[in-house]
Amino acid sequence: MSSSPGLDPLTGAPIPPPPPLPDITPLLDINNSAIFEQLVEKLMSASNEERKHAELCLEEMKRLGPEVAALHLIQTMRKGSKVELRSMCAVLVRRQLCKDSKESLLSKISPQAVGIVKQECLNAMKEEEEKAVAHKVTDTVSELAATLLGETGNPSSWPELLPFMFQCVQSNAAVRHQESALTIFAHLAGVMSDALRPYLGTLHGILQVSLRSETLEVRTAALRASASFILSSGDKERSGFQSLLPDMLSTLETALNKQDESAAQDALEMFIEIAEMDPRFLRGMLVQMANAMTTLARTEQLESATRQLAMEFLVTLAESRDKAPGMIRKLPDFVNNLFQSLLLFLLDIDDDAEWYDVSGSNADGSAGGNEDAGHGETYDVGQEGFDRVALALGGAQVLPIASGLLPHLLADKSDWKKRHACMICLAQIAEGCAKVMAPQCDGCVDMCLTASVDEHPRVRWACFQALGQLSTDLAPDLQRKQHHRVVPCLLQAMNDVQNPRVQAHASAAIVNFSEGCVDNVLAPYLDEIVMKLLVLLEKSSVSAVQEAALTALASVADSAQESFLRHYERCIVPLKQILYNATDKQYRMLRAKAMECVSLVGMAVGKDQFRQDGDEVMQFLANLQGTIVDADDPTSQYLLQAWARFCKCLGTEFLPYLPVTMPPLLKTAKLAPDGPDGFFKVVEADDGGDDEDEEGIELFDLGDKRVSIRTSVLEEKATACNMLCCYADELKEGFFPYVEDVCTIMIPLLQFYFHEDVRKAAVQCIPELLVCVKKAVELKTTPGADATYLQNFFGLVMDKLLEVCPKEPEVEILVCVLESIQEVLMECSNLCRPDHMQKLLATFKEVADASVKRQNDRKTTKETSEDYDPSIDGDDEALEAESELEYEIWSQIAECMSSLLKEYREHVVPMVEHLNPYLLPMLLEAERQPDERRVAISIFDDVVEHAGVSGGANSLLPQYMPRVLQCCLDPDEDVRQVAVYGVGMCFAHLLHPAAAPLARQAFGPYVENSLAAIQHSISSPDAGQPKFMSATENAISALNRYLAVTTPSPANSESASGDASYASVDAGTKANHAQLYPLWLSRLPLTHDRVEARQCHDRLVWACTPNSGCPSEVVTYLLGGNASPGQHDSQRVAHVMKVLAVAMSHGSGELISATHFEGAKTLLVAFAKVLPPDVLQATHASLSDEKAQKVLVDAAQA
Repeated sequence: MSSSPGLDPLTGAPIPPPPPLPDITPLLDINNSAIFEQLVEKLMSASNEERKHAELCLEEMKRLGPEVAALHLIQTMRKGSKVELRSMCAVLVRRQLCKDSKESLLSKISPQAVGIVKQECLNAMKEEEEKAVAHKVTDTVSELAATLLGETGNPSSWPELLPFMFQCVQSNAAVRHQESALTIFAHLAGVMSDALRPYLGTLHGILQVSLRSETLEVRTAALRASASFILSSGDKERSGFQSLLPDMLSTLETALNKQDESAAQDALEMFIEIAEMDPRFLRGMLVQMANAMTTLARTEQLESATRQLAMEFLVTLAESRDKAPGMIRKLPDFVNNLFQSLLLFLLDIDDDAEWYDVSGSNADGSAGGNEDAGHGETYDVGQEGFDRVALALGGAQVLPIASGLLPHLLADKSDWKKRHACMICLAQIAEGCAKVMAPQCDGCVDMCLTASVDEHPRVRWACFQALGQLSTDLAPDLQRKQHHRVVPCLLQAMNDVQNPRVQAHASAAIVNFSEGCVDNVLAPYLDEIVMKLLVLLEKSSVSAVQEAALTALASVADSAQESFLRHYERCIVPLKQILYNATDKQYRMLRAKAMECVSLVGMAVGKDQFRQDGDEVMQFLANLQGTIVDADDPTSQYLLQAWARFCKCLGTEFLPYLPVTMPPLLKTAKLAPDGPDGFFKVVEADDGGDDEDEEGIELFDLGDKRVSIRTSVLEEKATACNMLCCYADELKEGFFPYVEDVCTIMIPLLQFYFHEDVRKAAVQCIPELLVCVKKAVELKTTPGADATYLQNFFGLVMDKLLEVCPKEPEVEILVCVLESIQEVLMECSNLCRPDHMQKLLATFKEVADASVKRQNDRKTTKETSEDYDPSIDGDDEALEAESELEYEIWSQIAECMSSLLKEYREHVVPMVEHLNPYLLPMLLEAERQPDERRVAISIFDDVVEHAGVSGGANSLLPQYMPRVLQCCLDPDEDVRQVAVYGVGMCFAHLLHPAAAPLARQAFGPYVENSLAAIQHSISSPDAGQPKFMSATENAISALNRYLAVTTPSPANSESASGDASYASVDAGTKANHAQLYPLWLSRLPLTHDRVEARQCHDRLVWACTPNSGCPSEVVTYLLGGNASPGQHDSQRVAHVMKVLAVAMSHGSGELISATHFEGAKTLLVAFAKVLPPDVLQATHASLSDEKAQKVLVDAAQA
C-alpha cells in the first residue's frame, strides 16, 4: 500500500511541516557575548516553550558553528555577568565537551580552540571566587581531563594540568585552590594511575599535610583524594597509604565536632568503599575505626543518615571474611558490639495508629495498608543488617551472642519494643544461622510461643513473622520436631478478630510452615486448618485477612496434594464465587489470590477431579484476560502463573487454551530495555527524574549519568520466561508450534545480564524446547518436525549454550548452563558433530581453569591472611557454599561426559585424557575434598562401563585404579559408593569373556587387590551404618558382578551345561568362589539400592533354581550340604528363603525383577516343603516385616 507524499500513511491526514529552524546568525558572532548570555538565560527558563526554543538554538549552533559554540560557552563560564550564567555554562561545558556527551564538541573544534578551552578552564579554577560556581568548574576540569587523557592516562594530552594542580595543592595556596586540586586528583586517580606513579611519594606528603589542614573543606577533599588513590592503586602501592589512616579518621572526627554531618557522611562513604574493596588495608587502625563507628551508630543525637553509614561500615566489615579471613574474629567484642548496635536500630519504632488500620491498600494492590507504620529511619537498616551479618558470619559466631541477649529482651515486660526486637532479630538471623539453629530449634520455638500470647499486638505480629521465617529457614527440622507446638499456636492466633493484622500474619505463617512440610507432617492438622481458613475466607469482612487465608489455603493444598481431595468440594465453591463476583477495583488482589488458590487446588487434586471445574474456570479467565487494561492490575501476573499451573494439572488437555495464553506471555517475555514498556533508562545525574520515589525502581549513578532499572518489569519478564519453560516441559510435542517463537526469545536472553532470574529461565528452557522438537519428530505426524529440523535445532542450541557457558559471570547460573548442556546431550548426543566435541572439550577446560583460579584465589586469601586460623575459620558457611558450587561445576561436566561416553564410547576417551590434568589432582592430592574425588572416580567409572570392553579404559587404569581401591574405604559415603561401583564395573566389563584381550590383560594385575578392597568394604566396621548402606550394597553388587563373569552360565558360555563349563575354571578362581559365594549370600538381602538389589536377587534365584545352568559346585557354595535338592544345609536354605521373602514383599519389579519374580515364588514353595518345621518357624519369626512374613506363610501353605 502506497501513500501520497506529505500524508500520514495510517490516517491519510497531511503531515505537518517541521518547525522552522531558528535564525542563529547573531549567535555565531564570537564577539556578541550579550546575546549568548540571553540564550543561556532562556536555557534556564521556567517556561517549557522558551527553554525548548533555546535548546534548538544551541543545537543549531553546535551544527553550524561548533567552535563558536564551544568558545561562547567557555567565555561565559569565565566572564559571565551573573553567577547563574557562569554556573550554568560550567555545567554546559562539561556536558557538551566531555566524553559522555552524545555529540561531544571537543572532536569538532580546532586544536587551537581546544587549547583555549583547556587554558580558560584552568584560569576559571584559579580566578572563580563564587563557591558554587567553583565547585562546578572543578567538576568540569575533572571530566575534561578524563576525556583528554582517555584510557591511556597520558599527561601529554594536557601537559599544563599536573604542574597547575601541584601548584594549587601547596599548603600556602588559597583554600579554594587546594580543595579544587585535591578534588581533581580524586577524580583522576584511576585515570592517571600510571602517570602519577612517579609522584606517589610527593602526593603522599601533600595528602598528609592536607589531611591536617585547619580548613575542613581541604581536609575533606584530601580524604576523598586519599580514598581514590587507595581504591585505584595496586596492592603494593596501596600499602604505602596506610599511614594516612589516622589522619583520615581524624578528619571524620573533626567534621563531626564541627557539626558538619554532610562532610562526615562523605567521609563515611569513602571508608565503606575501602572496607568493601580491601578490608585488610584497615588492619592497623581496625580497633580504632570499629570503636569509632560503633559510637557513631549508637549516638542518637546524630542524623540518621550518619548513623546508618557508620552501621554500613560495620556490617561491610562483617561481610569481609572472604577477603580477610579471621581478621574480624580477632577484633575484640566486634560481633557482640555489632549485634547490640543493630538491636538499638530495631528499637527505632513507635506504636503508630496507622499500623492497626488494615483498610488501605499497598503498592502491589494487596490489602492491609502500611505494616511498616511506626518504623523509624534506622529500623530497616537494623533489620537488613541482622540478615547480612548472620549470612556473613554464620551461626557459630552469631547464635551464642543471640542466645545470651534475646531471652533478656523477651523477658522485659516494661518495653514492648524490646520484645518486638527479639522476635524480628530471630526472624532475620534464621537464614544465616540455620545450620546451627536447626538441631536446637526447640529453643527458638519456646521464645516464639512466649511472644505469641504477648499483651501487645505488635509483639504477637513479630512472633508470627519469626515463626514464618523459622519455618522456611529451618525446614524440615522445625516441622518434624515442633509441629505439635507450632500449628496449634498458629490456629489459635487466627481467632484474633480484634487484631486483623495479627490474624492475617498467622495465616501467612501457615504458608511458610506448610511449604516446608515433609513426611505427611501436616496430615493430622489438615481438617482443622482448612476449616479455619474457610471461616476466615467466608466470615471475615477484612480483605487483608481474606487474602491471607486464600494464600494459606493454596499453600496447604499444594503441600497436602491428594490428601486435599476430601476438602475439594467444600473449597471450590467459595473460590469460584470470589473469582466471579469480586469485580470492584478494591478486590482485584482478592480475585487474583483466588485465581492462585484455584490453580494450586487443581494441581493438588489432579485433573480427574478438577477437569469439570477447571474448564469452567479457564473459560472465565480467558474472557477476563481480555478486559485487563490497567498496568497496575495484579490480575495479569497472577493469571500468567495460574495458566501454567492449569497446564501442569491438565497436561495435553490444556492445549486448546494456548492461543489465549501465549500472546501475553510472549509479549511479556519479549520486554526490551528501552521503549514505553522498557525497564532501563539513562539520564543526566543532575537532571533528577520522575523515578526518585517510585517503588520497584533501582537507581545508581555512573559518572554524570543516572541509571534507573525498573525491577518490577524485570520480575514480570522472569515470570513469563519461567512460564514458557513450564509449558514446554508439560506439553512436549504439543508445544512444537511455538518452539521457534520461544527459541527466538530465549537465545538472546542467555546473555541477559540485567537480571539473573531471566537468564536462568532462558538457560533452563533450552533443553525443554529440544525435547518438544524431538518428541514431535518421533510422533511423525507434526508438520515441519523432521530429522533435519531436529538436527538443525540441536546444532543451534548446542552452539549457543557452548558460546555463553565460559562467559557466564555467576557460578550458580554457570552450573545451570552446564546442566542444560548435559540435558541436551542426554536427549540427542547422537547428533553431536565433530566440532561440537571440540567445543565441548574447549568449554570444559575454560570453565575448569576459571574454577581453579577462583578456588586458588580463595585459598591464597586464606593462606596470606595474618589472622586466618583453620581450626576456627575453616567452618565458614559462605565459603563452603561457594566451594560446593565449584564442585557442582565438575559434577555437571561429569554428567556431560557420561552422556557422551554412552553414545560414542571409546571415541570419547581422548577427551577424558585431556581433562586428566584437572581430574588426577582431584583424585590423588590428599587435601582435595570428597566431592572432587567423587567426580574424578565417577568419570573413570563411566569410561570403564561404556568403553572398557573395547579397551578404552586401559590407559587410565595405572593412574586411577590404585586410588580407586583406596577409596573403597573412604570416610565419605558418596566417594566410597562410586569407588566400589567402579570396581564392580571393572569386574563386569574388563573381566567379561567378551572383553578385548588387551582389556583383560590391562586389568589382570588389579584383580586380586580389587577383590580384597571389596571384601574390606563389605566387612568394615562401619559398613552397616545408615549413611554407608548404599555404598555397602554397591560393594556387595560388585562382588556379584565378579561372581557373574567368572562363573560359567548359558549367558557367558558356549556350553549349556554349567558343570561342564565349570570344569575349565582355574583352581584359584574356584577357591575364590568357595569363599566369596557364602560371603555374598550372607550380606543379602539388599534394600537400599533397588537397581543393585534386583541384580543380586535375580542371580540368587538363577543359582538356586534346578536346571538353570548354574554349576552344582556353586549351588553347594550357596546352599551347603549335597547339591541334590532336599539335601542342602537347612540354615543356608532358611537364609535364602528369608532373602527372597524380603525381596518379594516389595512387589514384582522392585527388589526382584518381574522375569524372576515367579521363579522366586516357586523356589520358596519348594524350599518350604523340604525345610524342617522348626527351622521354617524360626525363619518366619526372624522376619520383622509383616509383608515378608506373609510371603513366607503363603509359600508354606501353597
